[in-house]
Amino acid sequence: MPSCADPKCGDTFNPPVGGDHCPSWLPCRKYDTEQKRCNWLHNLEHGHAVLAFNCPQGCPELVAHLHELWQSRQSNNQQRRLIVTPDSQLPGKLAALVWGYGWVGDDYDEVAILEVLSHQDEAAPEKLLGCDL
Repeated sequence: MPSCADPKCGDTFNPPVGGDHCPSWLPCRKYDTEQKRCNWLHNLEHGHAVLAFNCPQGCPELVAHLHELWQSRQSNNQQRRLIVTPDSQLPGKLAALVWGYGWVGDDYDEVAILEVLSHQDEAAPEKLLGCDL
């Protein structure tokens, strides 16, 4: 997509697990403010993962679990290829996403999240790319 503000990015799923995206991607880190889907979709294309949350009233315990998972995920080259971000469009409180695979739920389900993360790089068109912090 020519613009990261284009609302047509992604596939037909909510949240998207692939599809059209903008030309820029995000550093792999934890964000306190919502990041544009068109940006993190580009990260998914590179084989990165996204953990998103939607808690308008706050859900500090759920977000703490995502932050702990982010902290624990390092590859052999010491890069975290994972983003944690709020996403107000999620149909549930939490989502785990990689290119082609996703899970959405209202409670922290480590088994489901790790299952999605086990598919990281599997279907990504530009897999195994590093990610700046």
